[in-house]
Amino acid sequence: MNDPRLDYPRLPLDYVEGITPEQCVRYLRSNGWVQDRVLEPGEVALFRHPDDPGFAVQVLLTRKFADYGHLVGAAITAAAAQENRPFWEVYMDMAGRYYVGPHTYSTTPQATGSANGAAKLPDAEVT
Repeated sequence: MNDPRLDYPRLPLDYVEGITPEQCVRYLRSNGWVQDRVLEPGEVALFRHPDDPGFAVQVLLTRKFADYGHLVGAAITAAAAQENRPFWEVYMDMAGRYYVGPHTYSTTPQATGSANGAAKLPDAEVT
């Protein structure tokens, strides 16, 4: 049965192939996903989100498989569906990329505000 939550447009293959297995696993773990079991030691693992244990993501732990990019893309769209977020936001978080300006991204957050407008201050610090 097809899960309608997974009916997202797909990211370009070269984008998702740039994500390392470590980045994918780190993202999933930091967003509450837990490793359910290892399907192939050192190669394939299954992750589930505790809010929906019937929903699983297959994650490749190595790049040696020809469908690596497709499975990373599936992990991105599955995480987006489970977390109710746009798939491109999950991709950006997983890839460690930050929006700086139109068609411009960085691998570090822009804290100074130089590229992303004025620096944002918490309400308590606004004078």
